[in-house]
Amino acid sequence: MSASEARRSPRSSPAPSNTTQSPAGPQNGAQAVTGFRLLALDLASETGWAVITHNQELIASGRWALRNTETPLPTALDALDQRMSELHEAHDIQVIAVEAISPTMAKHTATARILFGLSIQAERWAFEHNVSFLQPVSPARIKKHAANLLGHARAVKGKEQAIAAAEGLLGRPAQSSDEADAVVLAHWASLHAEEIRP
Repeated sequence: MSASEARRSPRSSPAPSNTTQSPAGPQNGAQAVTGFRLLALDLASETGWAVITHNQELIASGRWALRNTETPLPTALDALDQRMSELHEAHDIQVIAVEAISPTMAKHTATARILFGLSIQAERWAFEHNVSFLQPVSPARIKKHAANLLGHARAVKGKEQAIAAAEGLLGRPAQSSDEADAVVLAHWASLHAEEIRP
């Protein structure tokens, strides 16, 4: 399975194999009172991810190429499971946040099958590893948070705001819009984790 060459933050542990990884900046709050590390996932065939701490330190981020047009869905689900386990081993994840599936995406049967499959797999992984799985965060909320981070009055269509907001948090350009969405999601979820626990 292809993926971009791994990059690491000075603070991050070695990147999982076959991943794209990068460094980061600030973030806030999940595990009650004590500290935690949160993994945010923008689930798709190209999945963006970001790891952040309770005190809003963005540790690492990147994207995983889980699937192409010829990859069977079960293979992609196994790949997601493996990548999450590798990150858990490297960073001791205690909380997981995912982007909710938008109604627009859910209208397309093939796409919805992939997205729901990945989301269920992520939640199953969290259950099996005794990791908190937060309520999925809507794409609209992520867009609004990106706009807020940039000081904009409102969110606009497209990925430009998320990409710009992620660059501000990372201190470098995001490698993809998938990574950018995961970084913005991580930042928002770390601030609101207690509010969106199931």
